[in-house]
Amino acid sequence: MSNQGKEEIAISCRLLKLGANFVKNTLAFTGDSHQEYMLKVLSAEVEYRELKRRDLNLKKAGFGNIKTFENYHFEDIELPAAIDRELLIKADFLNRTENLILYGRNGTGKSHMATAIGVEACMQGKKVAFYKTATLVNEIVTAKADGKLLQYLKKLEKTGSSHMR
Repeated sequence: MSNQGKEEIAISCRLLKLGANFVKNTLAFTGDSHQEYMLKVLSAEVEYRELKRRDLNLKKAGFGNIKTFENYHFEDIELPAAIDRELLIKADFLNRTENLILYGRNGTGKSHMATAIGVEACMQGKKVAFYKTATLVNEIVTAKADGKLLQYLKKLEKTGSSHMR
């Protein structure tokens, strides 16, 4: 392809708000038909955007450290009868809009579990906000003292976030 053709592709992609990754892929892929070529380019862009969205969700979640269920020890954890380990690991209870309250002594793995659930939710494309209980309570108290409690709660609700601790 000529340099002029490449430049026209880049300009068209900018006008359509398609990023540099899309431009790169239009030049990198080939196909036996126009449709096959287009499918490869579009599939690569969908995958790229999903990855970027997951990364952004992880960043915005506010996790102190990223933790997963890999090497998590469930031996001392009591789960309610309605929630089995797989349901927890896959964060399926979020799809049913159920709550999960984690409580126990310091060092029992509550934050690790909450983070692992939140990370899994981010991997599924969900938005998550991670708060330590004290931080969330302080933010609520401050919002109330400033007369902005309803605004604060609406902001939390608007994000569609799953709130973790």
